[in-house]
Amino acid sequence: MFPIAFAAFVLAFVVALMVVPLAKRIASQASIVDRPDTNRKLHGRVVPLSGGIAIGISLPMVLIAAWLFSDAVAESITNNWIPLIGILLAGTILLGVGLADDLWGVGGRRKLLGQALSVAVFLASFFLQNILYETAQENVLGGSFIQIAIVFGLLFIWLLGSINAVNLIDGADGLASTVGTIAATSIFLLIAKTYTATQVPWEAIMAIGLAGILLGFLFYNFPPATTFLGDSGSMLTGLLVGCLAIQSAHSEPMAIALFAPMAIVAVPFFDSFVAILRRRLTGRSIYTVDRGHLLHTLLERGLSPRGMLAVVAVLCSISSLGGVLSIQLNSAWYAAGSIVVVVGGLIAGRVFGFAEMQLLVYRIYGSSRGWGIPDSKLKPLPHQQRIRQQGSRNWDNLWGVDADSSQCWHTRIPLTGAGKTYGRLEISGPLEETSAYRLLGVLAELLESMETDIIRLAENPDDERPKTQKTTPLEGQEPEFSEAGS
Repeated sequence: MFPIAFAAFVLAFVVALMVVPLAKRIASQASIVDRPDTNRKLHGRVVPLSGGIAIGISLPMVLIAAWLFSDAVAESITNNWIPLIGILLAGTILLGVGLADDLWGVGGRRKLLGQALSVAVFLASFFLQNILYETAQENVLGGSFIQIAIVFGLLFIWLLGSINAVNLIDGADGLASTVGTIAATSIFLLIAKTYTATQVPWEAIMAIGLAGILLGFLFYNFPPATTFLGDSGSMLTGLLVGCLAIQSAHSEPMAIALFAPMAIVAVPFFDSFVAILRRRLTGRSIYTVDRGHLLHTLLERGLSPRGMLAVVAVLCSISSLGGVLSIQLNSAWYAAGSIVVVVGGLIAGRVFGFAEMQLLVYRIYGSSRGWGIPDSKLKPLPHQQRIRQQGSRNWDNLWGVDADSSQCWHTRIPLTGAGKTYGRLEISGPLEETSAYRLLGVLAELLESMETDIIRLAENPDDERPKTQKTTPLEGQEPEFSEAGS
């Protein structure tokens, strides 16, 4: 297997190096680009979003070459062609959704619908393969209807999570490409243990081929990037990783089949989980853009974009190693342990996720207080709660004084739009030598530019956020990031 797999990896890498410039040209001519603006994006040039096009062209080429020149791969495709067709169809659907999102912006709910359709297509092929060809010991449909429904639901959630986890972590140059390369390589190692030296399953070729393509793409996507994956590339990568993980582990014991794939994508999954948790606990939409992702916390600690990329790569490698060892040594403890080490280390070291866990604990405590006690007998308890989510500025002096005292300035700015007042923004600050007028002037300009969004959110709180794209810093500027289509 390994000689053919190595040849497929090299071929994929070389093909990607040649295809990406073509994909960049196609994306630029079709206006599938990320344009700079004066508000959030600091890059001063138009950057093509070519990741989906590059993967969509390169991966079929690698699979066709392996099918033509390897009898073992051809035999594998002949015996197990249904899920392969399912992955290709699902990938085509999601690639179309991603390209539409990169070009026009389709909105979070419509994008989720497209993701669900692609996931359903793959799961239909996966279950059909089990019905027609798998043995009773391997068949995931051997249980009751309730068990089948649970399996379907878990796989559906897993694939949606994989798609959006890679999509959400695509907030800096080279980040999603690096995560995807490590994940695809790890999945190849999971598959390699299951087969003999003379067997070459197409799943292994697709996994190692995806790793080679992403590594070739990283040549152009490494900071400072000349092209971005875009939603089309990041979502397609997440789908392929999720589908191949299912194909590689579904015949393993339940614990290993659960923890091994989870360990491989533990870092992007944890980043997405914390982002959603933070936004929900602070009363915001899950589509809200913020600077609380793992990459932002690492950059705030003084790491350069390349240093941040190296740290994330090490974390992904540690968790992925646990997943591979679980398959190789037939024990789920390695995968579970690697997840605990990586996630627990980030939280315990207060690097990432600590503030969100505090918020969750406070919310659970506040919700559970008074259980079983009538409301009439429950006395309100005054309390102060302060949790730093992001940033490093010291606010202790402000919290320690009365906002109406002579030690602070205090102002109220109405939130208005179309002649209506929807609320107000209250601001207090300590008296310092620097003037507050400049700050208030900048804030007033910002609010004026947000008037349309204020009206939209006030009249329809559940409306989706505007389309944003990730940004690339210019030389000498502080990097600013936003997740593409999160």
